[in-house]
Amino acid sequence: MENVRNHVDVRLVMCSDGRYDVEIMIVKSNFHSRNIFFFKNLVAIKMWKLEVKSKSIYIDIRIFDISKTCSYEFHHEYITSLFRENCKVMY
Repeated sequence: MENVRNHVDVRLVMCSDGRYDVEIMIVKSNFHSRNIFFFKNLVAIKMWKLEVKSKSIYIDIRIFDISKTCSYEFHHEYITSLFRENCKVMY
């Protein structure tokens, strides 16, 4: 299952003379770390997500329960009426 809380935002920032884009990103509250590449004017800034949009696990579990119920109903109402005791539900 995917852990949405561990998602990060990575920004590539080019440093140029007189511009302070890197310092602006580092000062933000969601700053995590930075990587300076081989040439000094490209920086990768890793930032935590400010808001976590949860994918509702409840809906996924609910859909699974409904499909399981449908398969059990099919087995008990249709298959057992045809084959009587010669069939079983496999888990």
